[in-house]
Amino acid sequence: MKITSKATLMVVCVVVALVIVIFAASELFVKEGFNAVEDTKAMQDTDKVAYILASDMNMLHSITREWAHRTDLVTYMAGAPVDGPPFINDAAFGQVGVNFIVLTTSAGSIIEGRSFDTAKQTAGPMSVALRSHLDSVYSFPHFAITDEQVLGILMLSGTPYMVSSQQVLSDDGKLLGTISMGRVFDGQEVARLESLSLFPITILTYQELAAIASPELATGYGEMPFLNWHGNELLGVNSPVVLTAPTRETMEGYVFVNDLYGDPAVILKVEMPRDISLQGEKTTTYFMGWIIITGLVFGVILLGLLHIFVFSRLSTFSWRMEEIGDERDFSARVPEDGDDEITSLSRACNTMLRELETSQNQLKGRLTETEERYRLFFNSGKDIVLANRLGSEDDGKGKANAFLGTFIEVNDAAISSLGYSREEFLTMRPSEIMVPTEKSSMAERISRLQAAGALLYVTELVAADGTKTPYEVSAHIFQNEGEPAVLSIARDITERRSIERLKGEAFAQIEQNMVQFAILNDHLRNPLQAIVGLALLNIEDEEVVNKILSQADLIDSYVDQLDRGWIESEQIRDWLRKYYEFK
Repeated sequence: MKITSKATLMVVCVVVALVIVIFAASELFVKEGFNAVEDTKAMQDTDKVAYILASDMNMLHSITREWAHRTDLVTYMAGAPVDGPPFINDAAFGQVGVNFIVLTTSAGSIIEGRSFDTAKQTAGPMSVALRSHLDSVYSFPHFAITDEQVLGILMLSGTPYMVSSQQVLSDDGKLLGTISMGRVFDGQEVARLESLSLFPITILTYQELAAIASPELATGYGEMPFLNWHGNELLGVNSPVVLTAPTRETMEGYVFVNDLYGDPAVILKVEMPRDISLQGEKTTTYFMGWIIITGLVFGVILLGLLHIFVFSRLSTFSWRMEEIGDERDFSARVPEDGDDEITSLSRACNTMLRELETSQNQLKGRLTETEERYRLFFNSGKDIVLANRLGSEDDGKGKANAFLGTFIEVNDAAISSLGYSREEFLTMRPSEIMVPTEKSSMAERISRLQAAGALLYVTELVAADGTKTPYEVSAHIFQNEGEPAVLSIARDITERRSIERLKGEAFAQIEQNMVQFAILNDHLRNPLQAIVGLALLNIEDEEVVNKILSQADLIDSYVDQLDRGWIESEQIRDWLRKYYEFK
């Protein structure tokens, strides 16, 4: 992998690691922060629904208080002869927006109770069931009389009502009774809460909540009424709140509302969009996108700067060094621009190249001297020097046969002795300069040469003009550029053969002379014996006889010397025959 690819991979890894770290940090801190803010806001929004409900109930209480101070109501409650409360009519119900109005005496008995049919928009007597429920089950009138004012939720016949009760006093402060107003906590009231809170709201009972959610979720009720009063002062709203996140887009808040007795009444489910969480995710996404784009831009800029100031110079340096290495041109140099580590590396490489150039020049000089010396040695001798390839070929039977290939090099003596040019030699094989009778023994000689590594033999070479000359050839195998080759040194033995012929002729003459010499000795001794015998027979002239005998003795001594010389010649002949192979 090239350094540019490695740097690109490292930049990509750094950007990816940075994105992962930032994403993890955003998930751990930013998103959790958004979720915490969202939970806080959701709690506030859910509490706001409870306070809106409390405010709505407080408005109902204000209406009840206003009616408790009406002159016509006080007159009616004081026992004045009035034919029923004329002020409790359809218009009054429509004006105050309640579903029932109940008047009780100071003793707690109901003296008047009227309800409002919202479907027909008409007021009428309170139903027996509602009157019975108010009178017996919850003892609401008695409960109202004992307190100066009452405000809260009552479950009447399974239906939640917002109920407000206020004491009616005479001008002198005497308790005349109570007036109680109730408004059904129905869809219309929920719509009113939704319009004020801007959130979808659903009324649930404890059983409904336990059926659609975890039972533990429905344990948020306290044991206190929804509203806490002390005299005319509203002390606070007691409404436990629980949050859940059923989906990615919405979360739910549950407002637990108790009745006047602190028992569970209704549950308000508030559905709130998770705008903050979604905005946090969107912000995180935008931020991560910005980080990725910024990282990529900075990565591209970084890679571009690295390419301009580092990679391009390193690439040029690497390309130049490869070119110098391929061409073996140590006189070339790499550029030394700048003043940094790459420049220092270039200077060090140039120093190395100068040293290599010096060494190369020295080696070239030595090589030239060696080549000249080699050529001098190669061409100065009178012997023929031939170098040829040693190859092998398949004989068609799966066996490889060696053969002598074309000549690689020949010396000047080969050119002058055989008459072929150097170019002709380099296209010829040894078999082309041998006499035909020698070609049959070539395979056997090659086998012996391969087995022993060297071979000495005598052959005849044919010159360009057809002249045949005997040569003694010394051949051995060597390696030429990793391939086997044969170096042959051939010496002209024409003169040696002439000398050997003359030696043979001389030895034969010596043999013949020795035979004739032995015969001559015998021929000399026989006449000499006859002369001595004749001299002894003729003793008349003693002086002559003595002279003859003395001369005979002299001749005999000469013959003895010849015999000794013949013996010595015979020993010399045997020595020559032994050491010079004369026959």
